[in-house]
Amino acid sequence: MRIKRLLGYARPELFLAAFLFPLAGFVASPARFSPTETALRLLALFIGASGLLWGGSNMLTAAFEKDELPPAGLSFSGISALAIAVLGFFLFGSFPGRIALLSALISLVYAMPLLGRNSPRGKDVPLFDLLLYAGNIGILAFLLGYGITGAEPSSRLFYLTIGFALIAAGTYPAVLVAGAERHPNYTRIFGSAWSLRIASVYLLGGAGLVATELALPLFAPFLAFYALTAAAAFVLVVWSFSPKKNAGPRRRLALILILASRGVWVLGEYLGAKA
Repeated sequence: MRIKRLLGYARPELFLAAFLFPLAGFVASPARFSPTETALRLLALFIGASGLLWGGSNMLTAAFEKDELPPAGLSFSGISALAIAVLGFFLFGSFPGRIALLSALISLVYAMPLLGRNSPRGKDVPLFDLLLYAGNIGILAFLLGYGITGAEPSSRLFYLTIGFALIAAGTYPAVLVAGAERHPNYTRIFGSAWSLRIASVYLLGGAGLVATELALPLFAPFLAFYALTAAAAFVLVVWSFSPKKNAGPRRRLALILILASRGVWVLGEYLGAKA
């Protein structure tokens, strides 16, 4: 029962949704493998990125929430998950190993007090929390999926990584607005309304950067990606006029649209590789 409770803090119900972030990097790689090796690498990526890195980060964040009483061993479990993930990714090469290590370090800075027991955590420092989130979810998750394939970096990788980092930055305020009154965070700088409006610009800007690599023969799935991203940006703008009204449903709708756009993009990349 205690183990089940600890694992619940990893938020396993969202592992598949979180997997879309490294999966995008995996399908963007030009490397090709046999079906068996592809399945094994995807399984390793799912366990390492979603289960251990993302799940461990969630456990660590929950362990240091000031308004909750976490169970004993939660912080140790989170750190252990991060450490196992880092060691596992080094088995696939130094590049994915270093990316996983950096991701784990960012998770530690985000979740834990920076300068002592009563000091702020990274997630409590406005703007710094946005940079940590966008760097981890937007840049490092994408690079982790790309790196596990062993492919060489390219200019296309640069544009896609920055584009998805901007999309991650546009996602972050939607996650934060409901808790802005309880915890200091990025939304405190501009206020909830303007944070949501700026986030919509991040979303559209990120989609625009990804557009530089548009595959014309597969225009339909990529058009759907832009349409879903634009719809999410529109939801944020509408929400900004009354941030406290129906915050939960609006946040869910925006996040569903953003995740759906990523799923469509992954599908388009996969079909493009097969074409």
